[in-house]
Amino acid sequence: MRTGIKFFTLLISFFFLLNFYCSDGVNRHKKYSPNTFFLFDEPTKGCGYSVLPKDSEGGSDGTLEFRWAQKHLVALVKICAFETEQEFGASKYPLLIFDGCAENGDTPVDWEPTPVGRHPGGSHDGGINLDLGYYLTSIEGIKFTPDYSACSDHFTVAKSGELEDCWICNNEADKLDVERMSFFYLKMFSINRDLFSGELLSQI
Repeated sequence: MRTGIKFFTLLISFFFLLNFYCSDGVNRHKKYSPNTFFLFDEPTKGCGYSVLPKDSEGGSDGTLEFRWAQKHLVALVKICAFETEQEFGASKYPLLIFDGCAENGDTPVDWEPTPVGRHPGGSHDGGINLDLGYYLTSIEGIKFTPDYSACSDHFTVAKSGELEDCWICNNEADKLDVERMSFFYLKMFSINRDLFSGELLSQI
């Protein structure tokens, strides 16, 4: 539904079996494998990341209720964000923490008239998926501001004549802070390779 113009998703391969039991938002947390989920708390000076106070336009999710994840995923992102800030200094628009899962490990569902979740069934259950924004050079948007997309042009003209988000970059990622984002990725890949033999990260 949404592409990486606004966020990228980390999928941790450890504990992947949790998703087998959590696909429709029902709280099965206490019935199966007990887990302790950790909150991406409010950022402190020098941490290298930021959060949104609430969901915003353009599909940028970020409310407190859904910023939970498993301990190793929270630790990995915090380490890489901290190292990025140590290397380059504070960013005006640092890495944003978007959606993880709810505190019980599930993704909420509105049951009426038909089940509709905040994300596709199972995609954010179990605390092993996390949507992250990018390090940006600007959050000015063509249609709305703040716009946390990595590119300015991600719209199409609807039949009504209004700009409609097409959820993909039509041109280059002109707002992406390439140096910081590249360093963050490389730090993450290095930890995955050197400390976990490539088995920690399943998909980005």
